[in-house]
Amino acid sequence: MSYIDSFDHEHVGFFAGLPVYRALQDYTVDCTNSGEFSCRKSNLVLGGGYLEHLGMVVRDLDFVASVFILDWIDFCEENECSDFSEQEVEQWSEVARDYVFGKDEFKLLECIHWSMRDYSDFYSACQSGAMLSPFIESEQRNEFETWLASNLGELVIFSYPDLILDGRLKEIASKVDRYLYGNIQILPAGYPSDHLGTKHDANGVISGVRAWMVERCNK
Repeated sequence: MSYIDSFDHEHVGFFAGLPVYRALQDYTVDCTNSGEFSCRKSNLVLGGGYLEHLGMVVRDLDFVASVFILDWIDFCEENECSDFSEQEVEQWSEVARDYVFGKDEFKLLECIHWSMRDYSDFYSACQSGAMLSPFIESEQRNEFETWLASNLGELVIFSYPDLILDGRLKEIASKVDRYLYGNIQILPAGYPSDHLGTKHDANGVISGVRAWMVERCNK
């Protein structure tokens, strides 16, 4: 089994070919030498370890939500498509910037035991034309990490706003009116459950735990 099957989690979807999970329980390990990782309830995880790709743990969902909020504000200003007052937007931008200021995105997007090959392959996958909004390389340092955080923040704001802890950010998130990337992929309605996503109970292990089941609307 994959390492992530050691604790309860739900399968959210896929990003750049990697499965995305949400942890459903706190899980702690002392050693990460073989790709093991600790995570807390509400953390997101890319890759499941062991039989899957080594994991990346998104440690702070408020951080990635803030990064996306700043992207959204910039997009609306550049395209002059905001329905909000300048005063509102300035206040929201200040809140988001205050939250991201001084935080180390390399610790908050923690790649557990990744090799240089893992980094390279993931970077290339994020540039692929198979992505709805692939990453476009530039010379600006850390731009890829910011792009990745923003993609994950978009997921948090639209699918998991209840996991945003900061009340000010949660209020701003409720105002966000458009997505910018759309890079999270999920299986269409009608697909049978797979093995991704695990819960443990008194009767054993339940596999195929999805974050949401998509139903087809027959008209």
